[in-house]
Amino acid sequence: MDGDPEKAKSAAEKALEVDPNQPAALEAMCHILVAKSLAERDEADRRAFLDEAAEFIHRLADVRPDNVSAIKYSAYLMQADEAWPRALEKYAEYQKRMPEDPDSFRRMAAIHLRRRNLESALKQLEALFRLVEDEPAVARQIARIYDRQEQRAKAAHWYLQAIQIDPYDPDVHLALAEVLAADGKYVEAEQEYQVVVKLLPEDPLGFEGLAEIHEKLGNQEKARAYQQKAEELSR
Repeated sequence: MDGDPEKAKSAAEKALEVDPNQPAALEAMCHILVAKSLAERDEADRRAFLDEAAEFIHRLADVRPDNVSAIKYSAYLMQADEAWPRALEKYAEYQKRMPEDPDSFRRMAAIHLRRRNLESALKQLEALFRLVEDEPAVARQIARIYDRQEQRAKAAHWYLQAIQIDPYDPDVHLALAEVLAADGKYVEAEQEYQVVVKLLPEDPLGFEGLAEIHEKLGNQEKARAYQQKAEELSR
């Protein structure tokens, strides 16, 4: 919301004194209290603001059941209570109404991950990435899921997506190198390990990877040199 949240809250409270079911005032209270909840780092404080918002969310849902904020925030409450199936249904309803809002995709993915439903999580995450292509964390998360499933080509694709957004993340270059090596793409893996050692010259991991790759490629001299470097850094 624009402006001073406290002034907006005071105005909404005054409007609700006149009419307890005034939709605009109820929606304003929902926005203000949910925003306060999301701004808190402490879990207990987050939950306290969400609990305070619950009364207004329920009333708004009763007065305006088709209101998109009522739908979205009702899903928040269900998610907070770990009522996963109901939350997913509500988020899906909201998603149909507001397909350009990344929040429902992000939250549905989180629920599916909690429930270990990886295919449904991937569907939400890939849709989310189309909306927020500047977030490397989303691409990394997709890549890691495919990596755990040993779908190496897909994992490599998504690690590359993350690298295109943030080319200086050594962990992603290392993960990509490992996927490529596991897939027998040693030349490409060697290139990624070289990036790792440039970004992390004091870390033995990149040099260990290079030693393994050159062992696979049959270059024993280079393999020994990189292994020696890795051992020196490990001391």
